[in-house]
Amino acid sequence: MKKTKKALKLSQIYTYIEEDNCYLAQISLDSYDEIFNAWDAAPAKRRDLETDLLEFIEQAAYDIPIREHIKFIFQLPKELKDEKKEAVSIEAIYHNFRTVNHFINKELAKNNRKILTYFVLGIIFLSASYFFQITLNSDYPFSILVDGLFIGGWVMFWEAFSVFFFTGFELRNRRKRFNRFSNSRIVFVYE
Repeated sequence: MKKTKKALKLSQIYTYIEEDNCYLAQISLDSYDEIFNAWDAAPAKRRDLETDLLEFIEQAAYDIPIREHIKFIFQLPKELKDEKKEAVSIEAIYHNFRTVNHFINKELAKNNRKILTYFVLGIIFLSASYFFQITLNSDYPFSILVDGLFIGGWVMFWEAFSVFFFTGFELRNRRKRFNRFSNSRIVFVYE
């Protein structure tokens, strides 16, 4: 029952097509230029998507469960139909998805280096704390050093944990969604 309620709620926002087994994310445009960021002077195939459009696409990705397929329908006025612009736009949209995915992968790699660094530092600090605790006197200045190394070691472990589970989770989730975009169909409809 819970699934049907969610599916019903979702079908009020996005149309589900049984034949294609996918949800439609429909975007109405007045021209092809509305797809791209007006400030981006790069060639059409390399231009960034319009910020509002990208936000809508990402919102659709969060609304529609990850296991479901998405089909993007761009609606334009009939008199603007231009197959060359359509092909370039589709290629540019896919390129944008791949570019975002590339930067997400770079960020994940950077996070993995941070995790490794924090983990190694945590081991070094805890080992040094244990070593100094055994070898040094428990005088006041040395006890502060030992406690500082002990606390620092656990803080490093916490940072590694935090980056992996909190920051990394969101990035891995976003990467899944952009992978799904790269495999989604993009169709232009002229009315």
